[in-house]
Amino acid sequence: MDEAPSPWPMIGGIFAVAIVGGLFFQWLEGDTWAEDCRSHEVELRASRGEGARLAPDEYHSFWSCPSGCDEGDAYSCNETALIYASGQGYTYSGGVDWPKAVAYAGRACALESRYCVVEAKYRCKSDPVACREACTFGGDFAACSTLLEGMLDGSGWPSASTAADALPLLRVACGLDAPSDLPPLARKAGILSTEQKRQLSQCASLPAVACALDLATCAQTCDDGEAATCKALADLFDAGRVGIREDKVKASAYRAKACTLDASIEPDCAAILLSP
Repeated sequence: MDEAPSPWPMIGGIFAVAIVGGLFFQWLEGDTWAEDCRSHEVELRASRGEGARLAPDEYHSFWSCPSGCDEGDAYSCNETALIYASGQGYTYSGGVDWPKAVAYAGRACALESRYCVVEAKYRCKSDPVACREACTFGGDFAACSTLLEGMLDGSGWPSASTAADALPLLRVACGLDAPSDLPPLARKAGILSTEQKRQLSQCASLPAVACALDLATCAQTCDDGEAATCKALADLFDAGRVGIREDKVKASAYRAKACTLDASIEPDCAAILLSP
């Protein structure tokens, strides 16, 4: 009795026809890969009807963005880097691939400088040790600010131990401590990009990060009457930092105490002190 023919060649043929058909219609419509990459999310939503929700792995098109990058489009390069960094993308079946994420982010950076901070971030995440060394020994602003941003975004990276090691370096980068041989990078604000200036603004959160790493000492210092530490604790519990969960009740209590000790420490101290 003859064996039934395998269905796989037929399935493969159908898949090949679908790919060729997609390429044909893209050529017919005159779209470039970069245009398809840029319009992917909008078109995918439109094809599914009003109010359609996309899965996390559908927002960025692995189908078109790498080819859009090859066309010289910075946005497409950055989108491809994001796909490799997250391990999620439309038609993408691989996992997180930091070397490729860094490579594509580097191509985006070479095309448009506004993407260079993304490259720095991915370099840090792909090699945290090198990132910490760049901040420590090189005074590299991008490395320092990437470590700081990681502490603030609640992603769990870097770890609390890494954060503790990096904190003194970040204080230098933010201009809070300034050894004579390493002037504060904050003084370079005039030549920083808009994104770097935004990251520099995060320096105001360093006291809260410090308190997250040594909560007991901060609590005691606040009890001893230091308004700045009470404010740092309020900021810490207001948003949560480095493993400390947000607690609005504690945040309000510490902010009120900070205002009681120093009415000029917050612009809204008058209203805070009047609230029940």
